[in-house]
Amino acid sequence: MPHRDTLGQCVLDHFAIGVILVDKGAKVLLMNGAARDIVERDDDLALDRRGSCLRLQSPAAARKLKKFISAAVEKGNPGNPHPEAAMAVPRPSLKPPYPLYVSPLPECSVCGTRKASVAIFVSDPGRRYGLSA
Repeated sequence: MPHRDTLGQCVLDHFAIGVILVDKGAKVLLMNGAARDIVERDDDLALDRRGSCLRLQSPAAARKLKKFISAAVEKGNPGNPHPEAAMAVPRPSLKPPYPLYVSPLPECSVCGTRKASVAIFVSDPGRRYGLSA
């Protein structure tokens, strides 16, 4: 399917929740529109100077996220019974923290690789989402 990546990005951009896919080194491979909106605010959750990795201003939150990503990468390890994790990311603006959920991704059934190793889901608790009936 030639447009698979583009189609996937279009679908993800319709989600109200932010979706960030990272590799085993925590490099951002894909980010949907909702995640981009949150990251561009630079209210603790942002990209590093190179624009390739997530950055958190809070050292404690940064360590926790790194630990969660590492655990998710090691999901195939029998000694890792809980690869999914959730955390609240405190914001310097003192607005409600961003809820963040980290989950491992399976190996691709088509190509047999795991380029994107981890999915990170984030939302803005202060944002009103319009739902149609």
